Amino acid sequence: MEKRNGKLGAFFSKRGRLAVVILAVGLAAVLAVGIWAPGSGESGGDHLADADQTEMQEAFDVFADRVFASHVQTDTLTMHYKVADPAAYGLDDSAVSWGAISGQALRDGLEAEKQEYETLQSFDYSQLTGEQQLTYDVLNAYMEQDMKLEGMELYQEVLGEYGGIQAQLPVLLSEYAFYTQEDVEEYLELCRQIPSYFQQIIAFEKEKADAGLFMSDSNVDGVLEQCAAFIENPEENVLIETFPEHLDQLSGISEEQRAQWTAENEAAVKEAVIPAYELLIQELTALKGRGMEGSPADLPMGKEYYEVRAQMAVGSSKTVEEMKTMIAEALLEQMAQMEELTENNPAITARVSASAYPSGTWEALLNDLKSRIISDFPVLGEVSYEVNTVHPSLQEHLNPAFYLIPPLDRAKENVIYINESPEYDQSDLYLTLAHEGFPGHLYQNVYFAEKQMEPVRYVLGFPGYSEGWATYVENLAYDYMDTMEEEEREFLRANSFASLGLYAQMDIGVNYDGWSLEKLKDFIELYFDVSDETVIQDIYDMMTNDPANYLSYFVGCLEFGELREKAQQVWGDGFSPLEFHKRILDIGPAPFDVVEKYLL
Repeated sequence: MEKRNGKLGAFFSKRGRLAVVILAVGLAAVLAVGIWAPGSGESGGDHLADADQTEMQEAFDVFADRVFASHVQTDTLTMHYKVADPAAYGLDDSAVSWGAISGQALRDGLEAEKQEYETLQSFDYSQLTGEQQLTYDVLNAYMEQDMKLEGMELYQEVLGEYGGIQAQLPVLLSEYAFYTQEDVEEYLELCRQIPSYFQQIIAFEKEKADAGLFMSDSNVDGVLEQCAAFIENPEENVLIETFPEHLDQLSGISEEQRAQWTAENEAAVKEAVIPAYELLIQELTALKGRGMEGSPADLPMGKEYYEVRAQMAVGSSKTVEEMKTMIAEALLEQMAQMEELTENNPAITARVSASAYPSGTWEALLNDLKSRIISDFPVLGEVSYEVNTVHPSLQEHLNPAFYLIPPLDRAKENVIYINESPEYDQSDLYLTLAHEGFPGHLYQNVYFAEKQMEPVRYVLGFPGYSEGWATYVENLAYDYMDTMEEEEREFLRANSFASLGLYAQMDIGVNYDGWSLEKLKDFIELYFDVSDETVIQDIYDMMTNDPANYLSYFVGCLEFGELREKAQQVWGDGFSPLEFHKRILDIGPAPFDVVEKYLL
């Protein structure tokens, strides 16, 4: 839905309904529903006030490692995607499990987090090293924000047409790396356990329905469509077709072993995975009619829940009202720029329509980006990457592109996915690869991994930092496109960013201000050349199913812009884009209050 009316003289490329939302898949944020595993590690509340400085620092390292372990050991899939060699981190990966999903599991997780928070508060901050103080500040902000969800556990949703567990599992399982033969056995066992895992999800959704917090019927329909598409052709299922390729990663296995595993995988997919999706379809269909109607803001704690989600998504202490002001001011600026460009050159929309984005193979485009960022971004060590295409059975329900975050101990092995669905126009693939690759997600993740900080820093999710960074550098990438004139690039940049800002306004409008479907329709028709009721319903469903998602992109990017302005004021003539970016990247993913503290 990337079309606006001619009121602002805007030009619209067609990247599809989710044109601006290019996600980096972060396992823990989606799959580890309870981040703090109840009962893992030692109990909290340790009191360390009398320890000397060395003992204090050693104790803090032990504590940080315990938090890291509790995070990655919530389930086997999360552990596998976070660390390739669990034993090297002292982690126990002997039991294969999908973890727990229920209202009680979420409550237990928050209770365990409270105990860890008490332990964190007992450390003497002044006796910690500089790096430990940074870790302390990150953990402190993360835990305080997380604990605000107390009492709102059932407001959280684990299913969704695009970002839900059932939509991401096919990709995550099809990309399950086989580093050892044990990994193959783990993968097969995970597949066999999906029926019981989905039973947990179904029970959780029924619990939500009993509390009046189940998803709307239209959101259920989106999930049902995704499930049906995934299992439509069992013989050509992505988990069956990609399995032999992943076995090629292993050396020294016999043909007999290969044949046995291939047969076991096919059996697991047909006898466990597909039936689990069929059961999910059946049970969700039965729950239709028990979900919410209208805006989530109408729920008893709807506004409170959205504010917490918004602050978590952005990594900000700002209220939603403050974010609304921030978004509105940025939109006015972008639209004013587009109007000025149009006034100076009335033919600019026609010129932009005729302009060409940089073209070439994915490898050529990524290499071009790598060469162009050298003057403004710190040098990155050697890194390998591949660009894969989304399997046809998954195209309709995945975004135009996404980046899979590699394990901490294999950070230089990266994969970017491109969705070649006809719904998405890939003419601006250059910008997509800037967002996902260089200097976007791939570059940022690999750079931070090279810093070798406390392991816990690599498993805490801060969408505002990660998506805000990727959006910020995507905007910078317009300057690298020498296939068009400067004013054409400026018009396209303002158009794209304003489009994202309008989506952010819709996100808040639907989820916080309580917009009805009709109010959303009025807003869309004001700015977009769209009146199709199906498309408008689809947008409404996207907003309600994943609240505050768009804020991580747009407001996250605005936060980086504010940091840059402050750095320019403080550093004066000493400011340089290279130094600014280096300091931001050295600090790493964190809430923006923490980033600002260490930046300035």
